[in-house]
Amino acid sequence: MPTALIVGFGAACELAAQNQEGDRERIDKLTARLYQRLREAHPRLRLFGHERCRVAGNLNIGIPGISAEEVIRNTAQRIAVSSGSACSSA
Repeated sequence: MPTALIVGFGAACELAAQNQEGDRERIDKLTARLYQRLREAHPRLRLFGHERCRVAGNLNIGIPGISAEEVIRNTAQRIAVSSGSACSSA
C-alpha cells in the first residue's frame, strides 16, 4: 500500500474519532425530526424497533394503508429508502 494513503487513512480515522459523538448527536436529532414530521403527516405511522436506542440515521417505519413500493416511488429521489435490508435485497 502507498505510504501516503496509509497516512491519509490514519488522519481520517483520527478526525472521525474526534467528531464521532457530535456527529451521532446531530444525526440522532435529524432522525428524530424526520420521524416527528412523518408522524404529523401520517398519525398512524408505526415505528419498528426502539425509539431511541438505534443506529444513528436509521428509521424503520411502516405506514398502514400505503405500500412500501408507493413510499419508495414517492421518496427515493430525496432520501435513501428501501423495503428490506441491504443483505436481502438485490
